[in-house]
Amino acid sequence: MLTLAAVLMLPVLVHAEDAEVEARALVDAARAITEEASNEVNFHSALRKLEQASWLLPSWPEPHYRMGVVRRALGDRRGAAEALRRYLELAGNDAPDAEKVRTMLAGLDESSPEAAAAPARSGDSDSGDKAMHERRYDAAASIYEGVVAVDPSDFKSRYNLGHCYELLGKTALAEKAYEKAIETNPKYALALSDLGSLKNKQAQYDEALALLERARDADATYAPAFYNTGVVYTKRGKHEEAIGWYKKALERDPRYLDALNNLGSSYSTSGRAADAEDAFKKALRVDKTHAFANYNLGDDLVKQGRYKEAIAYLRQSLKTRPEHAASAGVLGQAFLGLEDYDEAIRWFTKALDLNPRYTDSAYNLALSYQRMGRFQDAETWYRKTLELNPGDASALNNLGSTLIRLARYD
Repeated sequence: MLTLAAVLMLPVLVHAEDAEVEARALVDAARAITEEASNEVNFHSALRKLEQASWLLPSWPEPHYRMGVVRRALGDRRGAAEALRRYLELAGNDAPDAEKVRTMLAGLDESSPEAAAAPARSGDSDSGDKAMHERRYDAAASIYEGVVAVDPSDFKSRYNLGHCYELLGKTALAEKAYEKAIETNPKYALALSDLGSLKNKQAQYDEALALLERARDADATYAPAFYNTGVVYTKRGKHEEAIGWYKKALERDPRYLDALNNLGSSYSTSGRAADAEDAFKKALRVDKTHAFANYNLGDDLVKQGRYKEAIAYLRQSLKTRPEHAASAGVLGQAFLGLEDYDEAIRWFTKALDLNPRYTDSAYNLALSYQRMGRFQDAETWYRKTLELNPGDASALNNLGSTLIRLARYD
């Protein structure tokens, strides 16, 4: 079992209101880290923030739940159980998710093969973790290569080596490292799940599903294995099957943001607008800044003609991810629907600054100019749309109408 180093907390005088603000900010930051985390150093970083939050607000249950999830991902089953029990003490046994937490606790059995199999790790592996945390993936990979050469049984370093290779675009090497980690510990759910995810990215769906089944069998409480299964079915266009797997991931972790977001997207694609809206709003109750839940909800509202409601969600998406061209483009569509052409033009132009090949925004920018009576500008952008998509029938038709308004009949 992996032993986690204790975090030294120095007592500091903090005003109650400041403590609450700081604690909530720490939990939000930890949540953002764990959403992208697939290696130990990221989880350790999140854990430190959660421990600080629990010190600042000792009676707040949320950090303890999060610590339980993170410690479980790190293989610290005893620590995970302690954190989840503390969550139940603070939240009460009648908390809405108390039964789910008790189910998680039931899966944290110290006598399990995973608990017995975890080796002690060397100081060199800590250097690799540090390099990975600093996004020096080449350096981290070199360190992990040295670690596993000395200790071939260190499956966690093999797993992190695979993650480095994957981030460096060295897919074949990543596969081999994940496979070696699994060979050393066939019950290592993280490696099984991540290798399954990698196979899915390569459109090797049957292999992906087989690996993810093994990950679920290895740890039936590990939500990412269920989530990644849903992603396979999403990629294959089997949205009803995907919905079922996202729900199973959420049974294990009701706060799993990516699962909530993807569940909403699957509902939306299946024409279940009300269910999609509910899933996106649940995601935003967990994290109101989540870029893709805000974007997807805003996009769905625009499609329903609910333009005013959409604007706030799309603005938040851009606040979180200013580089997201699609959010700017759909925000432009909301203002176009409200006939606020100046604002529409502003946001379509922004979208095209971010992605000059964004055909929808080029077309909508031309349409906005046309509706304002700025026909020369409209002509420019309809022609640009046709450069990007020569077969766009709407752009061809509207270009013809614009040229008639410009009295250019030839």
